[in-house]
Amino acid sequence: MSRVEAMVVFVVGSLFLWNLVSTESAKAQNVSPADKATIDDLVYANRILASSELGILDVWGHVSARSLTNPNHYFISRYVSPGVVTAADIIENDLDSVSVTGRKDEYQERFIHGEIYKARPDVMAVLHAHTPELVVFGVSSVPLYTIGSPLPIFDIRKFNKGMPGIITNPELGKVLAESLGKSPAVLMWGHGVAVTDKSVAGLVSRVNRMRKDAQVQIIAGSLGGKNSSTESAGLTNRWASENSAADIKSEWEGWKAMISKRMANAKPATQQLRSTAEDLVLANKMLASEELGVLDARGEVSARDPVNPNHFYIPRNVSSASATTQDVIEYDLDCTPVGGPRGDQRPEIYIHCSIYAARPDVMAIVHAHTPELVGFSRSSIAYRTVQGGARFIGAGGLSKFDIGGPDLAIDNLQKGKRLAQALGKKPALLLVNHGVVVTDSSLYTVVNRAEDLKLNARMQLQAILLGGKINYVQPLPGTPEKTIAPGENAATPQVPGGNGGGRALDRAWEYWRQMVAGSR
Repeated sequence: MSRVEAMVVFVVGSLFLWNLVSTESAKAQNVSPADKATIDDLVYANRILASSELGILDVWGHVSARSLTNPNHYFISRYVSPGVVTAADIIENDLDSVSVTGRKDEYQERFIHGEIYKARPDVMAVLHAHTPELVVFGVSSVPLYTIGSPLPIFDIRKFNKGMPGIITNPELGKVLAESLGKSPAVLMWGHGVAVTDKSVAGLVSRVNRMRKDAQVQIIAGSLGGKNSSTESAGLTNRWASENSAADIKSEWEGWKAMISKRMANAKPATQQLRSTAEDLVLANKMLASEELGVLDARGEVSARDPVNPNHFYIPRNVSSASATTQDVIEYDLDCTPVGGPRGDQRPEIYIHCSIYAARPDVMAIVHAHTPELVGFSRSSIAYRTVQGGARFIGAGGLSKFDIGGPDLAIDNLQKGKRLAQALGKKPALLLVNHGVVVTDSSLYTVVNRAEDLKLNARMQLQAILLGGKINYVQPLPGTPEKTIAPGENAATPQVPGGNGGGRALDRAWEYWRQMVAGSR
């Protein structure tokens, strides 16, 4: 068989499998052929927007599409990360955002979609994303000019008794839709963006273009000098125009081909044993991955033994990305290996044993040298909260610890105890000219918290480069310092039988697990 013939067989086989899965899903939901096509497009849109090439959707974002046969219904995925959505995950809702089949595993923020569809009969697809460049403009006094006009900003505090939060009910969804008005999109203070279009393919094209607009404007603003995009409501260059129908179709077909190939090549997901060592290896690989990019070759994650709180686990002195369960070493809280002296332990092991000894509430620790965080550690500018998921930072910004002297490594117990004392009850601490230490109540939440710190630093830097005033996000009054994901709030229900991260964070962990396993 020639290479061309083999490729034809591969493509036809992939399309056959895709059609089989989506057809079975359509039969189960009793949808028409037209709505089956909409469901297929919605699956592609989720995966395209979550791909590394576009990077529009994180694990919390979501996309919906209005039914072509019943304009009072729309389709949206269940509560799963967009990068792993399949046709079987799609739920049909009415415009009150109630599942027509009684499903309960839906996004809290589905009311964004239902209320926009109610207010805008012209809208056929809606996206909610936490794309960093778009979050930045939501907290900046500098307007985002895209498709020729500045985007409106929805500040939830005006409608939520002065509190930050998410769209968890129809009333908040309605005022968001009113803020959107006739605009194609609305920025959400400290939270992201809601984008609309008349088709799924057009929605993907539009938000991708919006992100490029934001990137260009940030770069232009950071250069200084005269910036034409901030001096008039209308742009005169190519960024001001909509993509043509032909451009949208061409882009869409290319992205679909890319995703189809990846789905066909994905490894089957395997059942993951829930031992501490295995989850610890996963956490190290997740944070060292290109997608999260928190750990370099010298950063590390540790976990307290859930049975014996006086012991903890951490890989030996190997790169986090290459760690295996055979590399995991068990220590006591004096940093003594349980199995006897070792010659391959990490030089900064004392960070971990000292914090575990001082903080019985801490179950997992990340120590990283993430460039964005090292930059803030050496700057006089306070590192503060820009996006809702990083509210655990606190109102005053993230505290710093300076070990002093030319040797910055925390390479003995005395230094480790000094660091633990400086950390106190705080969730994280910047290490001057060195990096960051992050703590939390589980492996699953500490991974998310460390990623949130990196993303927040990148967003704050972009907001500063824009100039203007930054409307920083404040912590929720009266709530404990904890990881609050963009898709949840302090009252988000926990999922029984999960991995301890809570409903939103279980979802993130599962997505990242599949990512490092190559099964998506």
